[in-house]
Amino acid sequence: MSGTMLVIIAVIAFVVWHFLPERQPSKPTPKFRHEPRAIASDPNWQTFINEHCESPAETAFLKSMISAHKLLPDNGSLKASGLKIDFQVEVDRYRLDFLANEWLIIEIDGAAWHSSDEAKARDAARDRFFVELGYSVVRIPAKIVFNDPNEAVKRVSAALQVGKSVIAEPVQLSGLACLRQTASSTNKFMSDLNASVDRHRRLAEALRAAELSYHVEKNVLASAVDAAERQIRIDEELGDDAEKRASYDAFAEKLTKAFEESDKRDQKNVTKQRIDVPPYLRPQLSGDAAIDREIEERFVGMSADRDAYFYGIREKLRQDHRLAPLVRNNLTEFGCPQVWKNIA
Repeated sequence: MSGTMLVIIAVIAFVVWHFLPERQPSKPTPKFRHEPRAIASDPNWQTFINEHCESPAETAFLKSMISAHKLLPDNGSLKASGLKIDFQVEVDRYRLDFLANEWLIIEIDGAAWHSSDEAKARDAARDRFFVELGYSVVRIPAKIVFNDPNEAVKRVSAALQVGKSVIAEPVQLSGLACLRQTASSTNKFMSDLNASVDRHRRLAEALRAAELSYHVEKNVLASAVDAAERQIRIDEELGDDAEKRASYDAFAEKLTKAFEESDKRDQKNVTKQRIDVPPYLRPQLSGDAAIDREIEERFVGMSADRDAYFYGIREKLRQDHRLAPLVRNNLTEFGCPQVWKNIA
């Protein structure tokens, strides 16, 4: 078959496809997750529900909703007057954080997983999927849940007051109209793609310094904590056995000398090499209001994640008092004692 014939067949198939009637997908049935251990008469019922939350932000949000609306467990759901909350509901290929009154989807978004352009595009596609099925969607950033839980509750209440989305009846377009719509959509897609690429480049340039600083801070702290925990495990293993400890100290001293000799041969001093931690600074704005608003939002989200990470490290040090002096000493040896100020 000639190349010309293949092109003709492809064009015919493309045109015919536009004249075929569009089949409407059936609405998937939600699969609700139940927690039989949660009984209203048990004062500790909330601990069982919390096991299904997949992040600290989800747990904090649920706690605020329970407190604000006096929710109680009822046949696997949480109920109050005029309000029903379900958790981790599966709909088609998705799992929802929370579902209110079986039509309002509540998603708690952490900046780490929802701030990139790819994540935003994925979330937008997911939201469109549910809106077309008749659901409404409200997304609440995790930083709002942590910093102002009352605001998170208010956003849910406002969405409930707006009411359930109305699904518009699909209009069956003619084949010619479908062809025109496809051409128009293609042009719009290319225009939107170019704008998205430019926006992504400008955002990346503005946030690069802060992201690099946070990345280095995390790696340095993780290494310092890991080394401290390893030292504690060694001390616990050696215990009060003087012979075993002397043997370990001799081996460690021999290994250190070997590294020092290697450094001298290579004419460098790796053991005293400093780790450069760039300062964590607010990004410079571009002058474009829309871009600058997104820069600020992403920086605020990154800062919230950074604060949460430092809080987690502080909690780990608080739980084991042996860690703090070791971590601080490790950071000093790495040549970045200033990082200690973030968790001190």
